[in-house]
Amino acid sequence: MLLNSDDLPGRWLFRSLKNAGTMDIKLISAEELVYAPVFDCGYQNGKAFFSVELASGFVLSDQNVTATINRISHLPLQHVERFKTEDREYVSAELISNFAFLFSILPHIVFNNTSPSGFCGRVRSDIEWLLLAKKAGFETSAFVYENKITDKLSPVKNDALKNLLYFNGRCYGDNAVLSSSAVTICKEFGEISAENIIEIWFYEDEKRLHFHSATVHPSFHNAGTEFIDDLNSLL
Repeated sequence: MLLNSDDLPGRWLFRSLKNAGTMDIKLISAEELVYAPVFDCGYQNGKAFFSVELASGFVLSDQNVTATINRISHLPLQHVERFKTEDREYVSAELISNFAFLFSILPHIVFNNTSPSGFCGRVRSDIEWLLLAKKAGFETSAFVYENKITDKLSPVKNDALKNLLYFNGRCYGDNAVLSSSAVTICKEFGEISAENIIEIWFYEDEKRLHFHSATVHPSFHNAGTEFIDDLNSLL
């Protein structure tokens, strides 16, 4: 399981999987990968290979990994500041490209795939999410787009928001039991997004479901034990 060091929901997921019986799961941070003393990956005889020796001595390789949960959203690049100003952009781009390649060849990727648009699922703008929500059947609120920032004209109080976790064609959370219409729309939302896992936030007004936001980096809010069990079965 790969994650950023400040990813608290990811750490909760790791503990939940271990408590559910996945004892051979290993947690590796983005910092451990970026500062690994040995990094090797590529294609040989038409087959992808990788071998990353961490500072702890553990070797992450195609020989000992059977499944991957990747939640890394960004790389720690503080060390790039040591390079000349004119070289930093190039070095950062090379590092990101190398790790995007590594993440894309990891075996049995359980969550979202790596692409040029994101390490663990495509990073979309608010407008892209709104367009997907409209196609899926959500009501969408008016918004203002100015200076590359999207502001909703009718902000919603947090206590009015509900959420569902879409994963692998199913929906999880309290609202999956309470609202069959929310499940139907969220399943459609997940399918047209072409992602394996998405957390979708919405609210109800006059019996209509209004889209609020979505993310490919779920908080697992109210995901429930059924989600952990189903995820465990895929590892």
